[in-house]
Amino acid sequence: MKLKKIIQFFALLLIALTLNQSAYGQQKNLYHVPPLHSIKGKNLVISASLIDISNPLEAILYYRTTGSESFLEVPFKNQGFNWEATIPKFAITNVGLEYVITFRFSENLIISYPRVDPFNNPYYLQVIDDPSKGNGNLNLDEADILILSPDIGEIVESSEVFIAASFFYVDNLDMSSVRLFLDGQERTTEMLLEDDILTFDPESIKAGDHSIQIEMKNKDGDDLAPFRWGFTVGQKKLETNNLISYKGQLGSRLSSEKVSGVNLNVAEVQGKFDIDFDWAQIKTDARITSRENPYIQPQNRMGAQFTFSSFIDVNAG
Repeated sequence: MKLKKIIQFFALLLIALTLNQSAYGQQKNLYHVPPLHSIKGKNLVISASLIDISNPLEAILYYRTTGSESFLEVPFKNQGFNWEATIPKFAITNVGLEYVITFRFSENLIISYPRVDPFNNPYYLQVIDDPSKGNGNLNLDEADILILSPDIGEIVESSEVFIAASFFYVDNLDMSSVRLFLDGQERTTEMLLEDDILTFDPESIKAGDHSIQIEMKNKDGDDLAPFRWGFTVGQKKLETNNLISYKGQLGSRLSSEKVSGVNLNVAEVQGKFDIDFDWAQIKTDARITSRENPYIQPQNRMGAQFTFSSFIDVNAG
């Protein structure tokens, strides 16, 4: 019974550690939250962060005015936690702005934003007039909207996409003015707005990066700053390469002997199984025989060894 409890304890510990490691495997290498808008006549700083990955050989921001065929480029600068690049004000016009972020690493590894076919599907950014130049109908205070689903930058299966946001903390909001846009297309007539909760089920949506934008007014009729976030539709992948390796073997033996006129048949199964989690190892071995008898010395053998780095080394059996 003690051996069984020990094995159960280590099994639970390994499962917990594996789930923890898998959660880290799901982190995105490139994290970027697009700005809500760009302001005509002002430089725009674009920032991105790299998570759990080495510094790149090259980091470039490509940008163009909407409708242009070619991109201009500017290198990112490492600011510590963030990488930043500035789009000059001459490129920010009323027709809109599009950009692509790329980070290049060794062995021709490139990660980008947007993630899917970025140069044919660059990220579009709305350009607004400078509010400090007398546009009295624009209020750039950002509404305190709570994102319920999907999270910023989340990777979601196509069948699981469900858009939801809460206006519970937004003061002085004209609920009748709320408009919803998905990838630049208005979907207001398809959304449901009840009890300060906006919900929208797009039913079918293609793989790739997508943007959500909510536009609204306050009760004085002033436009509030558009609220925008993005997510990705695709398969959730757990990068478990090199996380777990295992090996084992199983053998059996059957013998029959005749001693003093009495037939003696013996069956035996032997095996061992090893699991290596890089940061922890567990080794087990067992021998089960038909000679096991409660009235004599035990013949069955079972053992386990658990090693966690250089801190824990436990043997049982």
